Amino acid sequence: MKARSTINDFPNDIRSAAIKAQQFVGGMVFETFASDEKTAFAVVRALAVEGPTKNQFVPKTAGVHGSSKLIPSRDLQSAEENWTAVLAFLSGLIPTQSR
Repeated sequence: MKARSTINDFPNDIRSAAIKAQQFVGGMVFETFASDEKTAFAVVRALAVEGPTKNQFVPKTAGVHGSSKLIPSRDLQSAEENWTAVLAFLSGLIPTQSR
């Protein structure tokens, strides 16, 4: 049984998933892949981010999408809250240094 992943495993997890996805579609042309529901499902599942490395932030306000949620002129109501969430996520990716 594999040990539980941590945020530090994230780059390796992405690489492993990409290798699996490549193996699933090896030798296929797009038309074959598009018509092969099992392989398409396997690739989507392999590349989905799950577990402790998954981080999803759902803004409180609707109407503006994607990176526009971070621009105050596009989302006056919640841009600051959205930036706070992004910065908290990024700070979690950087290992703390012992002093």
